[in-house]
Amino acid sequence: MLDDRDGGSAIDVRGVTKRFGALCVLNRVSCRFEKGRTTVVIGPSGSGKSTLARCICGLETYDAGSITLFGEDVASLRSRPRAMSRRTGMIFQHFNLWPHMTALENVAFAPRRCLKMDEGQAKELASNLLERVGLENKARNKPGQLSGGEQQRVAIARALALSPSHLVFDEPTSALDPELVGEVLAVMSDLSKNGMGMLVITHEMQFAREVSDKVVFMAEGSVQEEGSPEEIFEAPSLKRTRMFLRRTMRRHY
Repeated sequence: MLDDRDGGSAIDVRGVTKRFGALCVLNRVSCRFEKGRTTVVIGPSGSGKSTLARCICGLETYDAGSITLFGEDVASLRSRPRAMSRRTGMIFQHFNLWPHMTALENVAFAPRRCLKMDEGQAKELASNLLERVGLENKARNKPGQLSGGEQQRVAIARALALSPSHLVFDEPTSALDPELVGEVLAVMSDLSKNGMGMLVITHEMQFAREVSDKVVFMAEGSVQEEGSPEEIFEAPSLKRTRMFLRRTMRRHY
């Protein structure tokens, strides 16, 4: 990993604006994500959360502002995939696994391709990571033979295979059946407890409340409010935040 995790900035977003034609999806967004900490980003659909995550990971360009990962500008990292992958790994809603590869092969692919590991080393690493996410007995299964929760755990192991210093989760449980959500959140909680820095976009309010170090509330393309889980969930300062939490908590609990 690039940095120790004794605090300090992992990701700095400063005044970022992103437009799709006439639509302003991110409007001068500024926020900071610390090393070794879990920050959860919540907010209504269409608030710009996923676009922000994609900009941070270099998957989208932005029109104004700046984003740095561990002090280096994302714009310069976009042309250096290996350097980018060592700074942050992204886990998507829909897994994006190679369907023709086994779970072991999916996890081993990036170390072989990006880190130039030999096949034996890559497979040993992949085996260890699958064990870490509780799938050591599924190594030979292809994605079509796995449940959605198992596929997402393979995706997490795949992201970990490049030893990123920070992970970005874009609604990792939104495509899962309700009974499978817990197994993915348990892996994420374990990562957080062991010091992995994470930016998590989610509608899982209980996870946000119990696991996060900081909560960021976004709406209408901007950061409306941020603070500790206690501040946001127990005493939000804005009416817009209170309305969102009231509706969300009622729907989920």
